[in-house]
Amino acid sequence: MQIVLLSRLIQIYRIVYPLRKHLYGGICLTVLLSILSLLPPLLIKEVVDSVITNGEWDLLTLIVGSFICIAICMTFTRYANQMVLSYLGQKVVFGLRNRIYQGIMQQSLRFYDEQGAGRLMTRVMEDTKTIQQMVKQNCIELLNHGVSIIFCISAILYLKWELGLVMMFLAPFYVLNHRFFVHRIRKKRRQMLDEREKVAGEIEERVAGTKLVKAFSQEERESKRLGERMDEVLELSVEGSLWEAGFMGASTSITTISNTAVYCCGCYMVLTGYDGITYGAVMAIMQYVNRLLQAALQFTQVAGQAQQTFVSVDRIYEIIESVPEIKSVPGAPRLPKLKGHVEFKNVIFGYEDDRPVLKGFSLNVPAGTMVALVGHTGTGKTTITSLLQRFYDPQSGRILVDGYDIKEVDLKSLRHQEGQVLQQPYLFSGTIKDNLSYGNPSATDEEIFQAAKVADIHDWIDSLPNGYDTDIGGESPVTPSLGQKQQLSIARAVLVNPAILILDEATSSLDAASEAHIQKAMDNVLKGRTSFIVAHRLSTIRKANMIVVLEDGRMVEHGTHDELMNRCEGAYRNFYISQARAMLEEDGVIAAGKRLEESGGENGHPDGKAQLMGRRRRDRKEILT
Repeated sequence: MQIVLLSRLIQIYRIVYPLRKHLYGGICLTVLLSILSLLPPLLIKEVVDSVITNGEWDLLTLIVGSFICIAICMTFTRYANQMVLSYLGQKVVFGLRNRIYQGIMQQSLRFYDEQGAGRLMTRVMEDTKTIQQMVKQNCIELLNHGVSIIFCISAILYLKWELGLVMMFLAPFYVLNHRFFVHRIRKKRRQMLDEREKVAGEIEERVAGTKLVKAFSQEERESKRLGERMDEVLELSVEGSLWEAGFMGASTSITTISNTAVYCCGCYMVLTGYDGITYGAVMAIMQYVNRLLQAALQFTQVAGQAQQTFVSVDRIYEIIESVPEIKSVPGAPRLPKLKGHVEFKNVIFGYEDDRPVLKGFSLNVPAGTMVALVGHTGTGKTTITSLLQRFYDPQSGRILVDGYDIKEVDLKSLRHQEGQVLQQPYLFSGTIKDNLSYGNPSATDEEIFQAAKVADIHDWIDSLPNGYDTDIGGESPVTPSLGQKQQLSIARAVLVNPAILILDEATSSLDAASEAHIQKAMDNVLKGRTSFIVAHRLSTIRKANMIVVLEDGRMVEHGTHDELMNRCEGAYRNFYISQARAMLEEDGVIAAGKRLEESGGENGHPDGKAQLMGRRRRDRKEILT
C-alpha cells in the first residue's frame, strides 16, 4: 500500500515538476502561514500566567502588538499564497490537458475504437479538474495540517509531555480507521467514474444520432434509458458517499474521545497541583489539542479525497504513458517521392485476433493504376485501404510501396503521400482556406486555388462574399451541401499532391447533380495517380484499370471489366448482373421519375428524385450495352 501511495505521489510531482518553483514558493508560504496561525496560544499563555496571574501589565502592550503583527503578516501571506496556488493550479490543468491531447493524437485507431470519445473527454475535462484541486488545495491542505500536527505535538510536549503521551496512545486508532476505509472509497470512486464515462459516451452517441431518434419517435425511450443509466451512476456515487461518511464519522468519534481524554487529564493535573502546571499552560495545551485533533481529522478527510485524485491520476497516465500501437520504428528512413507501386503480400488481418477479416490477401498494383475494390459488405474493402495507410498493422504479411515495407519507414512520410476521401466528408470549423490547407499548411494561395479548380469547386467558393476566407461550420451562416463538402474534401486531398489516392464510397450519398460534379472532379484528380476506389456504382467500377473482387476476406478475381465479364460463372459477372437486375426491377420507378421530370416536378418545380431516376436510367443503358 505504501509503495502504491508513493508511486501516485511521484506521478503527481511529475505533473507539477515543470512548475516546481511556484510549488516550492507555495509550500514555503503555506508553512509560514501555518506557523503564524499557531503562535497565538503561546501568547495567550503569557497573558494568563504573566499578566493576569502575576500582574505584569507592562507586557500587555507587547503581547497585543504581537497579535496585531501576526494578523497583518497572515493577511499578506495568505494573499500571496492564494495568488501563487491559483496560478499553479491553472497552469497544471492546462498543461495536463495539453499532454493528454498530445497523447490521444499519437494513438492508433484501435485505441479510439476501444476507448470511445465520451470516455476520452471525461478524462480530459473531469479528471484534470480533480488533479487541479489536488495540486491547488488538497496537497497544500495536507502540508498545512501536517505542519500543524508537528507544531502542536511539539508544543504540547514542551508545555507538558505527559499530555502528549495521551495523544500518542490514541494515534493508532487513526491509522486503523484510515486503512479500513480508504481502499474501499477508492474502489467505489473508480467504479463510479467508469460508469460515468460510459454514460457520457452514450449521450454523445445519442446527440450525434438525434435525427434518427426523432425519425423513429424514440425520444421518450431514450430519456427513460438515460435516466436508468444515471440511476446506476447515482447508486455507485451514494455507496461511495456512505463509505466516506463512515470514514468521517469514525474519525470524528476518535477525535472526540481524544479531546475528552486530554481535557480530563489536564484538569486533574491542575487541581492536584501536579508538577507546577499553570492555568495558562492548560489553556494553551487545550487550544493546541483542539488544533491538533482538528488538523488530524481534516488530514484524514483530505487523505480520503486524495484517493479520488489517485484514481484520476491512474486514468490520465493510462493515456499519457500508453505506447501507440502504430508508430515509426527508431531510425526509420523517410520515403522519397513515391511513384505509387503497391504490393500486398499474403496479408492476414483481423480487428480481433481470432476473427480475421483478410485471409492471405495478395495483390500487385503498378503505379498509376486505378483499382476498384468490389464485394459485399464485410469482405474487407475498407480494411485494405486502412492497412495501406497504416491505421492498423496486419498480423502477418507485408505491404510494400515502391518496394518499401510501410512498417519500416517513417510513418509521417508515408501518410503525407497518401490522400483519402471518405463517404461522409468532415470539415473543421474555420475558413475554407484553413480546411483546404489542413494537410499542407504551407500551401500558397495559388496552389489552393488550383486544387479547388481540380475538384471543380473554385467557382462556388469564389462566389461567396469572403471567398476562400469564408467561415464554415459552427454558427457560420454558410453551410456547404453534402456534394460541396465532398468536393472540398477532394481538393484538400489534392493539395497534398498524393501519389496514392483512396476514395471510399465517395459518391454513394450524393444526388445526381452533385455526383456529376464529383465524377468530373474525380476524373481530374485520378490522372497519373495510383488510386483505390471502394464503390458499388457500376459506372465508376467500369472505369477502373483493375477490378478486385473480394469474398470472405479473400481475393477471388481480379482484372478489367471486360476480362471479368467474359468469365461465364465468375464472381464479378454474378455481382454485376445482380446489380443490373436490381436496376431493371426499378423500371416502374424510373418511368414515374421520367414523367415527373418531363412535367417539371410537383408544383411545376424540378424534382431531385427525377434527376436520381435519370442517373439510374443512364446506368441501366450502360449495363444493357
